[in-house]
Amino acid sequence: MSTRPPVGRYALLIATGEYADPSLHRLRAPEQDVARLADVLADPAVGNFHVRTLRNAPEREIRAAIEDLLTDRVDSDLVLLYFSCHGIVDPYHRLYFAAGDTVRTRPASTAISRSFVNEQFEACRAAARVLILDCCFAGAFAEGFKGAPQGALDCQVGRGYVVLSACDSYEYAFESDELVTAAPRGSVFTDVLIEGLVGGAADLDGDGRVSVDELFRYVHDGVVRRRSGQQPKYSAYNAEPHIYLATVPQTAATAGIGSGGAIDRPAATYNQHQAIVARGFRTGADLVRRTYGPFGRRMLVEDDHGGYHEVADAAGIVTLLAAGDTRAGLGTGYLRELVEGIRHRVGDGATTGVVLAQSMLDGASVALRAGANPVALRRGVATAVRDVAVELAGLAVPVRTRADLRALATIASGDELVGDLVAEAVDRIGRDGVIRVEASNLFGLELSVVLAGVGGGTAVIKVGESTPEQQRVRRRQIDNAVRNARAAVEWGLVAGGGAALLGVHARLAGRRTGPVPRQRGDDEALGYALVVGALPAPFEELQRLAGRDPGGVPEDLWCRGPGVTFDVVGGRYVVARDAGIVDAAATVREAVTAAANVVTRYLMLG
Repeated sequence: MSTRPPVGRYALLIATGEYADPSLHRLRAPEQDVARLADVLADPAVGNFHVRTLRNAPEREIRAAIEDLLTDRVDSDLVLLYFSCHGIVDPYHRLYFAAGDTVRTRPASTAISRSFVNEQFEACRAAARVLILDCCFAGAFAEGFKGAPQGALDCQVGRGYVVLSACDSYEYAFESDELVTAAPRGSVFTDVLIEGLVGGAADLDGDGRVSVDELFRYVHDGVVRRRSGQQPKYSAYNAEPHIYLATVPQTAATAGIGSGGAIDRPAATYNQHQAIVARGFRTGADLVRRTYGPFGRRMLVEDDHGGYHEVADAAGIVTLLAAGDTRAGLGTGYLRELVEGIRHRVGDGATTGVVLAQSMLDGASVALRAGANPVALRRGVATAVRDVAVELAGLAVPVRTRADLRALATIASGDELVGDLVAEAVDRIGRDGVIRVEASNLFGLELSVVLAGVGGGTAVIKVGESTPEQQRVRRRQIDNAVRNARAAVEWGLVAGGGAALLGVHARLAGRRTGPVPRQRGDDEALGYALVVGALPAPFEELQRLAGRDPGGVPEDLWCRGPGVTFDVVGGRYVVARDAGIVDAAATVREAVTAAANVVTRYLMLG
């Protein structure tokens, strides 16, 4: 099936954040905003626009691009022009859009005037013309417009000229939590706009399409809730109500599980609060995922004070992660609780939990948009988690050697020296012994063991580093390794690298808590399926980071037996235990359980 954009839907996105004139402060939002919006509008499943972007272009190039967009259009076309830049008003309150070479004191000759854009729009022959302005004083553009919507048949494409402005004609548009002159993150207005388009949250009437007026209502409510001092504006000139900018993506969940055809469902139960949490969770999850496995990257994370830190693990990222955008704060809070909870209980598996949770959240969002009942979904999720735990217990084998412990502790800490030390400590003090981690004034690591009572021995690992920060990181590594080794001693080992979860997926994928969902009310099976369907995600993520086909191995791997995994470093199948690619069964179980708890909490947001 072709995914080429159809003739008739054209978008030009203009972002200017860098200015030659020093009196026009740098904006960080435009470039990232225009990139995200372009992806959404160009997506064949969402906007299906033919998209062109301009970044930090001079005034002359912007004028030419606007003229190219609007000239030679035909009556059936829809055109969209988006500005993210500084808005300038002169002493007569005339609005201009700043270009990269604009001189602030000479806007008439160096900036894009409101009159130029308006004249081009009025002369354009396209049936539907949409202008979206994310800049200060944007409301000044439509002063004098008359909002006189006309009727349109439901099957027609709407007509008219519509302007969506980030703010009133005397207001500032905001980036993150500050005025546009200084803020480091995305625009509030565009952020909410993308949120409304990308998952269909702005489809307020549940008809599977997002119209301009629906999108404005969604954006207005979202922006005002966050910034009461910013009031987005909607202005229309001879506009009809059926100008549709996007469709809600259709996925397997809306068509039923298996081959049973479409599900007869009520209106979507997905709401704005869930959209906010999903976006915030993904903000941090996308960073965490990239640190996964042997090919994981080190990430630069910005803290609350604007400083950057280089970190390579989930705990380090969530500790530093600043939610800058307050709308993302709740979702990143979910992420932080997930990571810290897994680390506290079993010492490792936090990144696996994040990958699983993201996959489950995506599935839950799709199910809710299709009208699934969140309580029924939650029951299915709980049943699936119990079944996964049973299957993992059946795959687990006991820890037999110090080499097993060394492999686990090395994976958990990311450091072979720590792995050796922890394995020795656990081996010497026994299953019921105590391990303490203490600071030392001497550089390096030192292990001392105290000759054991009835309850086992006591080992002390002393940590000395050059700086307090390095010492904190090292102690956290050791603590993770100790917790993970203890979990393995108690609950046994399973094949690592995502192989154990692939095996469980193969065993459970055919199970349902009820019949294949073809009728309303069978949402419990859908909840079961969204957990089981997420189980291959960790293996696929490891493959992706290794530059391999994410879906190329799973079925073949499971056919080779439960003790075999795929070594992404060597690119070959190996016996997991011999290669040291193992996980504590408790760690994998905890990752699944914690991810499902996030989804359960998410489902019940009202």
